[in-house]
Amino acid sequence: MKAKEKTKKSTKKLKISLKNIITTIFIIIILFDIVIFYNQYIKGNVSYAASSKAEETQKNKEIEYSEVEKVDIDKVINQNSKQSTSEELRQEDVALEYLTEYIQSDELLKGETAVAEEGKKGTQRITYKKIYENGELKSEEQISIAVVKPAINKVIKVGTKEIKPKIQESKQVTNEIQLNKPSGLTLEQFQKILKEINVELTDNQCDQFDKYYEILVEWNKVMNLTGITQYDEVLVKHFVDSLAVFKAVCELSGTDNDIKNKINYFKNVSVIDVGTGAGFPGVPIKIAFPETDVCLLDSLNKRVNFLNEVINQLGIKKVDAIHSRAEDGARNPLYREKYRIGVSRAVANLATLSEYVLPFVEPGGYFIAYKSGEIDEELEASKKAIGVLGGEIKHVYKFSLPGTDFGRSFVFIKKNRITPKKYPRKSGLPSKEPIK
Repeated sequence: MKAKEKTKKSTKKLKISLKNIITTIFIIIILFDIVIFYNQYIKGNVSYAASSKAEETQKNKEIEYSEVEKVDIDKVINQNSKQSTSEELRQEDVALEYLTEYIQSDELLKGETAVAEEGKKGTQRITYKKIYENGELKSEEQISIAVVKPAINKVIKVGTKEIKPKIQESKQVTNEIQLNKPSGLTLEQFQKILKEINVELTDNQCDQFDKYYEILVEWNKVMNLTGITQYDEVLVKHFVDSLAVFKAVCELSGTDNDIKNKINYFKNVSVIDVGTGAGFPGVPIKIAFPETDVCLLDSLNKRVNFLNEVINQLGIKKVDAIHSRAEDGARNPLYREKYRIGVSRAVANLATLSEYVLPFVEPGGYFIAYKSGEIDEELEASKKAIGVLGGEIKHVYKFSLPGTDFGRSFVFIKKNRITPKKYPRKSGLPSKEPIK
């Protein structure tokens, strides 16, 4: 019995142990499954997160790319291309013109000339800077001029032998003694003519006029200054004609106080002679009225060189010879509306002359135009132009040149207001298309 009970107890214990083992194994399996499930869960979340982040990154990239796509790439490239600039330097060799010098020589007779040295052109190098934008030339400017080969001036000898008698040398002689000139015009006759126009000259002024004539004739042999070279004709048709305006001023001053006050008989006033040519009327006015400030303006540099020679040899002061077209000079602040009186003997209609001269005249001043022949129609046709330019025709003084049947007129145009900035127009237009 005891052995049986003992066996039963052992069997029961074995069953209990087996049951515990099975339970433990079951628990271990469950725990293992839980661990495996948890690991899979964690891996799934990590993978999902990584995938989500990758998708988000891709989306951001797509957004950024999309924003970049909004910019017109071609437009940017074109803009950058258009703004690209480049510079280029270009050099050009051009001829350097020689000047003509005149030297006196007692080896030659008065009036004779001879070439002492032939002139030779030189060379000057001009450097230009070109600016390109996108391959297209936008501007070109001159930046330097250098003389590569200097020009050699032409030298002309001018004879001084057998000098002609001066005007004042015959001052004390009678009318029977003739000047050594083709016309035989005497000093007394010349002085008489000058008195008719209210002008009296000193001995020195007579000498200056005589010297002026000599220089004029000498230079006229090598360049075209005047078609009048006979002594008496030069005296009357150039010198007297230039000074005849003084008679008009004197007579008009008796009835027009404005002319008397503004012009003041050509004393201590500023005068510009536009298109002066050989110096008429500017040089005779300067000789007769030394107190006057005179500007001689001409478009041809050769004539300006001649005028400078006259100025130097006559020893006159307060006079300038300017090389410029009237249209260009009148736009220069140094000359625009700086003169009390403007004069001109240029061959042009009055409308054109007014556009040339009035811009130089200060408000309140006068433009005095030298005209010949009948001018009534010309006066009428020029009124609009004169008004547009700020002027008004005040007087027309008609007369015959003393000792001739040559009819002359002086047109006194008062400048009442500033000339509009658009005038004068560009070169050539005032003569081709006068203001109408």
